[in-house]
Parts: sequence; C-alpha cells; structure tokens
Amino acid sequence: MKKKKLTFFDKLMVFVAVCLFIALVCGILAGKSDPREHIILAFFGLAYPFILLGNLLVLVYWLLRKKWIFSAITVLVICSGWHTLIATYGFFGSKGNNEKSETDLVRLMTYNVHNFKPYGDEITIEVKDSMLNVVREQNPDIICFQEFFTKPKGPFDTVDSLKKMLNAKYYYFVPTMKSTSEAIGLAIFSKYPIKDQGRIAFVGSNGNESIY
Repeated sequence: MKKKKLTFFDKLMVFVAVCLFIALVCGILAGKSDPREHIILAFFGLAYPFILLGNLLVLVYWLLRKKWIFSAITVLVICSGWHTLIATYGFFGSKGNNEKSETDLVRLMTYNVHNFKPYGDEITIEVKDSMLNVVREQNPDIICFQEFFTKPKGPFDTVDSLKKMLNAKYYYFVPTMKSTSEAIGLAIFSKYPIKDQGRIAFVGSNGNESIY
C-alpha cells in the first residue's frame, strides 16, 4: 500500500509547526534565563500561552489528518516544557498542588490584594482572612504584594500574620501612604535572605512605583 504524499498544505503546516516548535522552546527557556541578558527570550516567555495554543492547534490538525508521527512529535514538544506548562496553567484544582516537584525550585507569587478588601467596600477580617488563606494554600517562597495594607498591631497586623504563616523571616515594605495607625504600599516577603532592596519610581505616573 502506497503511503499518502504530503499535500502542499501539509508541507506548509510542517513549516508552521517547526516555527512554533522553535518559538515554544524559546518560551520555555525564557523562564530559565535572566531577561536583562536575554531580552528577546523574555518576549517569547510573555507570548508562551499563545505559542502553546498554536502548537495545540497544529496537534489537532495532525490528528485530523491521521499523521501520527507528526502528532507524537508535537506532543513531545509540548511536554518538554512541562514545568513551564504547570507554572502557567493550574491543573490541580482550586487549592493547587502545594508540593514542589523539585526541592531546588523557588515558588514565586504576586498578589494585588487591594488593601485586603473588595472594591468600593470597607476592609473586614473575613475578607482579609480569605485572601491570606489563598496565600497559605499556595505557600510561596517569595511573594510580592501590591496595595498591601497593614496596621502596627491587632487583627490587621498583616506583616506579623504573613511572617508567621509563611515562616518568612525576611520582608521589605515600602509604604506609599502611611499614618500612625495604618500603612498602604508595596511589600515583598521571602523565606530567603534579601541581599539587596530598592524602589523604582515611575516619573509622571501619579506616584506609581515598583520595588525589588
């Protein structure tokens, strides 16, 4: 029985698949590279979800065409970036998979908590505790907060709560608004020592800034 020859469109899809394969590999490598030294790779990392979608569409095409070898190659390409895949999409339910697949990995989390309150409402202990439970379930090694709210003492002393909850002895907090009773700003909590820290103000952006 003669093997079916590749059509022109099949050959075109092979070219597209190769391009998407290279792009996917770059997207995977982006997570292991310093974006300051590999700027182009960083952009592939940002585009990873879309590149992955492209590879999945190619996989569907090969399956419909019954091109099993090409299908298998596409699956292997996607699975080669398994760590990047599970870091981008959650496959373990609402509580997540709290056990790290490798002990030398660092779990990083960012969370805009909007002062620990719903938009337009007052802050309540229930909402604050609910947000902290999200952090507890994920158990990050390092977490970065935007619109972080804390008080010097009491149930809204979120600095103390997070240090105890995460066993994170190290933190860096830069208040953008502060009074004797409360403070709001940017915060980083870490289970590892913070060797250096600083802030970067965005000129002409009404007080917006970042910290590291």
